[in-house]
Amino acid sequence: MAESMKKLDSTSEKDFSSAGYLVCGSCQNKYTIAPLIRCPECGGRLEYSITANSGCQWIEARNLNHMAFSPFYPMPDSSRQKPVTLGEGGTPLVHCRHLNDFPFPSQLYVKDEALNPTGSWKDRALSLVVSCAVGFGSRCVVLYSCGNAGSSAAAYSAKAGLRCVVFALPSIRKNMVDRIRSLGGIVIALRVTPWELWVEGKVGDLLETAQKEFGWFPANTIRNPFVGSPYYTEGYKSIAFETVLQLGTAPDWVIVPAGSGEGLCGIWKGFLETQRLGRINMLPKMVAVQAEGAAPLVRAFKEGLQTIPPISKAATIACGIEVLTGSESALTTLRESGGCAVSIPDVEIQEVCTRLARQEGLHVSPEGAAAVAGAIQLRRAGVISTRDSALCISTAGRTKYSKSPPMLEASLKVAVPPNLSDIERYVRPLLN
Repeated sequence: MAESMKKLDSTSEKDFSSAGYLVCGSCQNKYTIAPLIRCPECGGRLEYSITANSGCQWIEARNLNHMAFSPFYPMPDSSRQKPVTLGEGGTPLVHCRHLNDFPFPSQLYVKDEALNPTGSWKDRALSLVVSCAVGFGSRCVVLYSCGNAGSSAAAYSAKAGLRCVVFALPSIRKNMVDRIRSLGGIVIALRVTPWELWVEGKVGDLLETAQKEFGWFPANTIRNPFVGSPYYTEGYKSIAFETVLQLGTAPDWVIVPAGSGEGLCGIWKGFLETQRLGRINMLPKMVAVQAEGAAPLVRAFKEGLQTIPPISKAATIACGIEVLTGSESALTTLRESGGCAVSIPDVEIQEVCTRLARQEGLHVSPEGAAAVAGAIQLRRAGVISTRDSALCISTAGRTKYSKSPPMLEASLKVAVPPNLSDIERYVRPLLN
């Protein structure tokens, strides 16, 4: 790797990058910007902290785009000067006025992330990840995904001239495999169960081992407890920055579909930094929305837990939030912001999908519909008032969610055992 990690003490800010440094939320150790996905000493979650002398100012961008906010991202200096971008960000804020027989806030907005280059909010995270991979000298990006993150990673890797390897469950849909491969990505369906993925952390082990053994840069992490990579999570901050510029202030509520909850955490961090810079006075309340068939975060929040016990199985039409566990940092975000967590049945998600298309012209993914359904549920319960403004994040468009068969049922490649030697044998001829 081109850049090496250096541990810092409280007196060594002169050694920080031009913008900031990484700090562990558990042990408080500080590190230079380096290819770390979690704290090397305690395994804790790393966040980006902007130094007082960084010169970061609020950016009044007339033409919004994600990389206009690069001073606020953890990036090597070389990547900050020449980021990998496809023009992501700057997505519209749609004021919904016509959900005519639903009780909903009069100021209900949808942030339509389907208009990003590969059709989802993952482009924000992956443009940052791939920019960092280039700056760190990596030649390959690796991640776990069964859909949007994989196609996004493949697209940005192609733009940067890097290779991209996507670990997936055998249940990945054929249309997602085809999309990733069309962008030059290599899909490896691993012989693992959802329990081994989310609870036992077998794929997380592979991601970290691939970094050590092959020099591949991990875009995300799959751990229990879940610890997200700063280079992935902090890419979502630009949603908050853009929203403030589009509305002129922060909304009262921000409703986010949540799987692991990393998007929720990143958006909240963006609002915190915006307040710190004096651009807004009040912070929004954050809401995590999950499907009833996959709601470990909702259960942990409602039971007042500090951790997220895994559920035994998950099933929902909103496959992007079909998880067995999630990020404890998401729990912290909900409580710190004064927000809450709600779950939505699949039938209601489907109903809201249809209503948004026919009454607002928005062809949103099931996850985006779940966010709007969450706002409606909270309005019905009197939690959100008619005077409140509510922003719902629609993470992707519905056209990407075709009913194609699972990869293995389509008689494509067999699943690969979850060990590095088998993966290397499978991937070596494809990387050459």
